[in-house]
Amino acid sequence: MVRLDFYGAPLRVDAEERLERCVTLLDDYAREVFEAQEENRQGIVLQNSHKTR
Repeated sequence: MVRLDFYGAPLRVDAEERLERCVTLLDDYAREVFEAQEENRQGIVLQNSHKTR
């Protein structure tokens, strides 16, 4: 963002903070999705193991 700020925009710091917050939120969301996916995968494995008994 700094490389593209040719004019020294007064809200650059605010924009950087907001962007960092977005990165954090996206990382948290991705972690939740992968955890849910893993839980679902484990649930399917457990369901399949009960069917074969």
